[in-house]
Amino acid sequence: MPKLALPLTDKQVAELEPKPIRYKVGDGRGLYLLVEPAGQKRWRMRFKRFGKEANLAFGTFPAVSRSEARN
Repeated sequence: MPKLALPLTDKQVAELEPKPIRYKVGDGRGLYLLVEPAGQKRWRMRFKRFGKEANLAFGTFPAVSRSEARN
């Protein structure tokens, strides 16, 4: 059974630091924040469509807030 991710807070999102390789930080229900090595933070959502995995991009943080990405 997969782990359940706790929703991120604004403070946690702001404090995320870039690493040499991009990484994901889960926010729950398929929503996650992709942190790039250059420092960009992008909201993405993973879901299944017709039995295949798909991704949906919502924009970059802070232009798209945490609550906007969730809605």
